[in-house]
Amino acid sequence: MPECRKLSVVRSPVSSFGFRHSFGFRHSSFGFENYSLSNSKAGQRTGESGQGWVGPSKAGSMRFELSALAAIIILVNLPLLHGACAVDMIFLPGRVAAGEWWRLFTHAFVHVSWYHLLLDATAFLILYQGLVGRSGFERMGYVLACGTGSLLASLWSAPIIQTHGLCGLSGIAHGLMAISALDQMNGPTDKTLQRAGAATFIIVVVKCIIEAATGRIVFESLHFGALGSPVAVCHAGGVLAGLSLWVIVQVSTAIPASRTITTRCSASKFSSPAVA
Repeated sequence: MPECRKLSVVRSPVSSFGFRHSFGFRHSSFGFENYSLSNSKAGQRTGESGQGWVGPSKAGSMRFELSALAAIIILVNLPLLHGACAVDMIFLPGRVAAGEWWRLFTHAFVHVSWYHLLLDATAFLILYQGLVGRSGFERMGYVLACGTGSLLASLWSAPIIQTHGLCGLSGIAHGLMAISALDQMNGPTDKTLQRAGAATFIIVVVKCIIEAATGRIVFESLHFGALGSPVAVCHAGGVLAGLSLWVIVQVSTAIPASRTITTRCSASKFSSPAVA
């Protein structure tokens, strides 16, 4: 069995920018807001996409999903209590090929240290909550897409995972951060929020390009080896897959809307009264 300290680790965006910066990012700088107590009677406002008010059913669904995800993360990482990690759940290509298919889904939730878990899980849950204005199906679709992109990018360009394995949530978190930034840019007419979204998107994309080109995560030396052996390219894979799905969702939503507008315009044209 590989030792936990030797595992390749998908880094989290929190650990890339610093915990304090990310926490402030969520609450103020870029508008990724939590449920607002002042809006409790009318429904909670989305903090990332400007998609209007969120009714009780969506808010309740989000609470359930967050609770379920948090429970999975805790259960999978219980071995950390004994100074170990869940090596039977990390992604190892040879073991998956041998029939251990569950590693495809569980590896993202596994972490090699409490420090790694705190950084990745915090970023992931905050960014997932930022998608409250979307349906549960969309949210899970984004998570699966970002996770798949992160994994494929690592398989393609990081041979180290063949022997060390792959685990962690930061590839997914990077993808969700890019999606939230795009939603922010395409949200309400508040110019400050739109500029913040644009700045966030640029930072995430540039960061991922640098990491993919150099093979090293940003600020890697600040973590004192507590993150195992980071696979920097997985961040770019998560972002690329997340953006691809975001574009598909936007296009699929826009086409029916444009058809509806065209139909209404045509009906209005033929039903207008004649004028002399």
